Amino acid sequence: MINLRTKAEGMKYVSNQGIEYYILHGYFKVIDFEEVPGENKYRIHVQNQDYDTVVTPYIDNKETLTKGCNIKMAYIITDQGINCHGYEVTTEDRPELEWGNLPPHKELIIRNVVDEQYYRRLLKFFINRITNEPLRSFVSNILEKKSDRFYKWPAAHGVHHNYSGGLLQHTANVVKNAYSIGSNYNDIDMDIVLVGAILHDIGKIYEYDEKGDISGEGKLFDHINIGTRIVFEEYYHGEDSVYSFSERDLYHIAHIILSHHGKLEWGSSRTPATQEAFIVHYADYIDTNMFITHRELLPLDIDQNVKSKYSGNLTRVKFDMNQDYDKTIDFI
Repeated sequence: MINLRTKAEGMKYVSNQGIEYYILHGYFKVIDFEEVPGENKYRIHVQNQDYDTVVTPYIDNKETLTKGCNIKMAYIITDQGINCHGYEVTTEDRPELEWGNLPPHKELIIRNVVDEQYYRRLLKFFINRITNEPLRSFVSNILEKKSDRFYKWPAAHGVHHNYSGGLLQHTANVVKNAYSIGSNYNDIDMDIVLVGAILHDIGKIYEYDEKGDISGEGKLFDHINIGTRIVFEEYYHGEDSVYSFSERDLYHIAHIILSHHGKLEWGSSRTPATQEAFIVHYADYIDTNMFITHRELLPLDIDQNVKSKYSGNLTRVKFDMNQDYDKTIDFI
């Protein structure tokens, strides 16, 4: 058993990368154990009214805990889930932990979950890949003016990256995806792809508040409308007065923002009408759904499946790489 008393609530934790976290305490029910192949170790599966997750680190002997017992746990939250930093068995009556009465999974917004400096450097790397200097200046100026919100805001209320810094992390992932996809094809305006990807969700800084709740403005306009307004305001009223890239490029960037959801029924004002717009849409779609599937698969045991309203049927599988797979498949 790990000593919980050495992990006081509110204690600061610093990762190997220098990221600061803070210890939280909560009550959890032990659901199951997952054996680590080849090692005499187990990973704990737990659940409570706020989280449905797999907890690390490993324990050496699962006999110290039993399925269905309650534990008080010290933990930190990262963008990969919850990490256990200490627990102790408790007999305290916790009605909310009754199996079968637990509400759906929720996320907790907490600062310093995202390595802000890393993702800022990643964005800067791709901004420097924009060859058109006026476009590079345009997107840099927008991010600088909106930095007090852009680098701290969540990306959504509940669907994906809904924690402090989530918008920055999601945007950087989308830009990286878009650059990778676009690099595979000829005749792609990569400058427009990069600017469109960086700004595709910029309107979320006004659609949501810092906690991820819909703002007053967000009740009247969505982030697609707001983001389009931001780029037009900067182009026509920016500090540089007039940017020397064409209105055609401006409208192309605006179209990417308007169409990045892909389908009208998914909230797009327009469907993608250019190659660049398709690239940003799919880059966004991939990152959003990878986040959703990762989160929903975390609590599952091997070979379990879950019905996701966003991603359909999901199954957590374990591949035995030692198995003699059929190698006679013909690729078309």
